[in-house]
Amino acid sequence: MTNEEIYDACCKLSADQRRALGIYKIAELVIVLDQSGRKKLSSRTLQRLCENDPNFPVIRQPQKSMKPRNFFRLADVEAYLDHSFNTLKDHFKGEQ
Repeated sequence: MTNEEIYDACCKLSADQRRALGIYKIAELVIVLDQSGRKKLSSRTLQRLCENDPNFPVIRQPQKSMKPRNFFRLADVEAYLDHSFNTLKDHFKGEQ
């Protein structure tokens, strides 16, 4: 599937279907990350990560829009956040 096909498929799903697949909009992702015990991240912080880091896992809206509607896969976002933590942990472990 292309990114555009994935995005279109996500748009056709109901909120319950997306939740079952672990795919969320940004506001939903903030709540799920907070409930999972992660450091509380605001939707604006996640939006900045999405805009500034090309490696941030996001299902982007293919066409330009004034208010983009992106989707995020929870497993990918958690792996992204854990990668940063594990990289720093390995770095500082080597200094001791």
